This record gives sequence, C-alpha cells and structure tokens, in this order.
Amino acid sequence: MSEVGEKKTFLSDFNEAGFQMKRLNDLWLSSNYNSSKGYLIKWKWDLDTIWRELYADAKKKTSDKKCFLTLKLLNVKIALAKNDVALYNALNGKHLFLKNLQESVGKGGKQSEQWEDDLM
Repeated sequence: MSEVGEKKTFLSDFNEAGFQMKRLNDLWLSSNYNSSKGYLIKWKWDLDTIWRELYADAKKKTSDKKCFLTLKLLNVKIALAKNDVALYNALNGKHLFLKNLQESVGKGGKQSEQWEDDLM
C-alpha cells in the first residue's frame, strides 16, 4: 500500500517500438507504391511522415547537425523542382536519405556477418 501523498508511477504495458516499426513498414509500402505509380505528391507526404517517425531517434542518435542540414537541403530541392523529372529525382534523394537514416538509428534490418549465421 502506498503512503498518503506518494505518487504512483505507471508504465506502458505495450512497447512503442513494435508499433513504430509497423507504422514505418506501412509507410515504406505506401511510399514504394506511390513512387512506382508516379503519384509524386503522395510520395512526398509519405516521406514527410517517415521523417516524423524517425525524428526523435535521429535527434538522439546523430551527434552532428549534418543529418538535419541534409534533410533541409533535400526539402529545398523538392520545393524548387521545376518539372516532374526534377521532382522525382529530388524525392528519390530524400527516399534514399531516409532509408539510410533508418538504418543508422537502428530501425532498419538486422545485419550479421556470414560466419555468425553459420555458428547458430
């Protein structure tokens, strides 16, 4: 029994990481679909949403401001694209950047050396 005035601390029964991975997977599926169909504006929104999912991890795990500067420059390229080809190329650059960012913050696939697999 807690004493009068003592605050209880409640912890989540669910792990947010699993839900985040599901959201990221769904967003990447949508991103790939929209890019392959040429729905460039929908693709742009997918990428922006992926960034919002990765933002907190990027802020914690990237020690320099290069990540945020790169994203800003990619967004400027997207905004200044004069035609669909330029927009596609700019969005593809952001897509690749976000895929690499996801890996670097530990939200990508598990990597192992070939010999580690042989030992298991």
